[in-house]
Amino acid sequence: MSDFDPNDFPPKYKADMVAAYPDIAAMTADEAWFATPAEREEAFARVLAAKNLRRTHQQFLDDLHPPKPPAELTREELIELCTDGVVPHEKWRDRDTAGAQIQLGQARALLAAGCKYHILVDGRLSSDNDTVWVEITWNGFGHFDYGGEPDDKTFYIPQRRRLDRIDGGDWY
Repeated sequence: MSDFDPNDFPPKYKADMVAAYPDIAAMTADEAWFATPAEREEAFARVLAAKNLRRTHQQFLDDLHPPKPPAELTREELIELCTDGVVPHEKWRDRDTAGAQIQLGQARALLAAGCKYHILVDGRLSSDNDTVWVEITWNGFGHFDYGGEPDDKTFYIPQRRRLDRIDGGDWY
């Protein structure tokens, strides 16, 4: 059983995948040539269900429907990504996951509070289709006690495609 919907894939992709993986499809090129449309769909369903090809299928869909550019994400979308990026403790798989989860919670709280933010798209920390780098500014200790400048910190937030790829697991 696959998490993918076969209807999301164009006929050429289906035919190419069945031809490229005849053992998984359980259909040779000659058989595919003479097969009924229903038989070809069944062969593609077997290829679609192969766990080792999951990333290949996901990459194809990502390229077919590219994600929204990071610079165009709204505050509400960033908050949603922060919320959806929370990973249950029993699924943590890296020594730095705790730190990633803490900073994700901080970013969510500051964004939800209405703090100013700026999505980084150039330079050393540049957002891409997997990670959004966000600089958030807020009035903190120095501002209230000494009349100084606001505080700021740069946070990383997983993009939707990154969260979808790990399917509820540890994205860090």
